[in-house]
Amino acid sequence: MPPLLRTPATASIAAVQRDVLRTSLPASRAFPQVTRDFKEFLDAQAQLDYATRGATAKVSSPSAFAEMQRYVFNRYNGLTVLRSVHQDGKVFDCIPREQQPALRDGSAPAAPPATSGNIGTVTPIDAVQRCDTGSVPLERIGLAEISKHTDLRSFLRGTTPSVIAPRQADAAPAAQEAASVVHYYSTIYLDTAGSPVSGAGADLNTWVPTITANDAQSISQIWLGGYTRQGVIQTLEAGWQTQPGAGWGTRPILFIYSTQDGYITTGCHNLDCADFVQTSTANVLGAAPAGGFSTAGGKQAMLHVEFQRNADGYWWFGLNGEWIGYYKSELYAGDIAEGSANIFISAGGEISTWDGRPSAPMGSGRFANAGYRQAAFQANHFYRDAAMAAHPAQRLSSLNVKQPSCYTLAMAGYTYPYALGAGVSRTTLSPEMQNGGFYFGGPGCAR
Repeated sequence: MPPLLRTPATASIAAVQRDVLRTSLPASRAFPQVTRDFKEFLDAQAQLDYATRGATAKVSSPSAFAEMQRYVFNRYNGLTVLRSVHQDGKVFDCIPREQQPALRDGSAPAAPPATSGNIGTVTPIDAVQRCDTGSVPLERIGLAEISKHTDLRSFLRGTTPSVIAPRQADAAPAAQEAASVVHYYSTIYLDTAGSPVSGAGADLNTWVPTITANDAQSISQIWLGGYTRQGVIQTLEAGWQTQPGAGWGTRPILFIYSTQDGYITTGCHNLDCADFVQTSTANVLGAAPAGGFSTAGGKQAMLHVEFQRNADGYWWFGLNGEWIGYYKSELYAGDIAEGSANIFISAGGEISTWDGRPSAPMGSGRFANAGYRQAAFQANHFYRDAAMAAHPAQRLSSLNVKQPSCYTLAMAGYTYPYALGAGVSRTTLSPEMQNGGFYFGGPGCAR
């Protein structure tokens, strides 16, 4: 986390914080103005130490805790807080756009691409869940949340996955296990017909899987993956996930994630490191989807996610037709940097548990053959070619159902020329599947 200021700042409480954005002078870093509750939060962080850590803390040592303290200091020291947005007990502080982690190097934000169409029916973001013009939301994360992990790297990784690339999915079981020891998937891979890839996206059906264990994570997402010339995997990821043990609550949140070295030393969620530049005022990253969640036999909630590579190499993330921000071009090398034909696109469900057992529910918690309004699904996957033209997915190149007795997958509309394998079936389109999709998930297997 790049620091705003390396020496301790003196924060003061201001009555009308929005006026900071209207002045011609930049917000003071040495004497930042903040809201009263943010000042109370800062003061509380200063009182915490390893000896008085909470009962839920899993931090491994005093030195690991000290590293977490430095992260919190760098994240907030010198920050101006204009106001705060609240959701589900979480707080997102509206800060001047240039103070977000990825712009602390003095770089100017890039202009977004033209908004893409063809996103289906989505719920717009409520005005109360937006910051004012010129500011962006930064999730308020304290030592209590970070210390639920063994070290800072574990927090930033958030137990997020080693994605199974096609070459790994076709490998021997031992090779798959080495790549993903405690992660279980029900995923597809798009056949892009050898085209260069400058973007991809899909519509995701949102549910609230019942996670009863604090050591579990359940995800629905898309991946774009590629390799450097040294054979290191890099990814762009987006979707929804729930992970109560990380302090995220029991309802899923929307997230983005990227790693540049195969999840070893890089990668973080949302704005938790300096990789992603947010340009939108919308409070969406780390928040519950604006459209809510599906109910069994009732309303089906959807969200649209996509990535698009501009000519400058920036990879933009779009949500429900609005560009939220971008990953910087200098983060990537090889396939992702070039928008090459070697980029693979994967989508589906994933769970992980700290003990490695497939015990957490995936999707809605129902098997794929439960069908519409019962099982979770994804729909309308597409990719963009070098000219930015969108191509609806028609054919799949690979499937990966790792534990078919616990989780399954049912394809609808997409062509797959090979044997389906255990846990995979075919079904009919849902009303939301304009050109194809699939159901996925399951209750998991008992511990």
